[in-house]
Amino acid sequence: MRLCELCVGPLYVFNNIAERLVHPQEMPAHNGGLSPFLDHPPCFMPPPQEDPAENRDGVVYVYHNTLLADSERAAGWVFNTWWKHRYVSPTVRLISRNNLWMTRAYPGYFDVPNSEGRDYMVRDFDRSYFDQDYDLHTGSIVPFASAGPHTLEKAPVFRDGHGPGQLGRYQLAANTPGCDDGTLLPNFSDGAFGKGPDRNAHEAGSPDMQFGTALRKADNDTEKWRTRK
Repeated sequence: MRLCELCVGPLYVFNNIAERLVHPQEMPAHNGGLSPFLDHPPCFMPPPQEDPAENRDGVVYVYHNTLLADSERAAGWVFNTWWKHRYVSPTVRLISRNNLWMTRAYPGYFDVPNSEGRDYMVRDFDRSYFDQDYDLHTGSIVPFASAGPHTLEKAPVFRDGHGPGQLGRYQLAANTPGCDDGTLLPNFSDGAFGKGPDRNAHEAGSPDMQFGTALRKADNDTEKWRTRK
């Protein structure tokens, strides 16, 4: 998911499921040359490639998304800052809440070997780019000081019949990390079941998620569910 330049905004990234990402080796050439990300693991949301000193007003809100990692094309990280620039603007560029991020380790990141076999979620490079909290994630946040106090670095536990490879079914099991312990986001998680919203795109207790042309068939059922809430 490409952000491009963030000169205006806001941009909301909400309620997405991602499991198989495009690998950088499959990315098209840029400006007649090779992709600059050939040695870069798949990333859910690469940063904008502009100079932040010239373009600092746009903000991205990333709410209730789920990134799965049961695939060879699983993400190597979720967010990373563009290494050429230091984000010294006091304006936060990306705000992340109530997401479930599953990643896996890759042999290297950019030109740096991953000798420890470490699984990353965020590599901020001390550039003050993110406001990230209330996410459930399997990978590390570097530097950890950039993580919010309510982040959980734990593996998710899905309900029986839910999880990676289960199309439309991604609910967390009751009484497990990420279930009911998210933060309330007005207009995004107002209808949550239980004690609070889940850190997930698929709220426990809601109908199966529908994608593509199947959405038309599910319109009536979805409307009945919203009325019931």
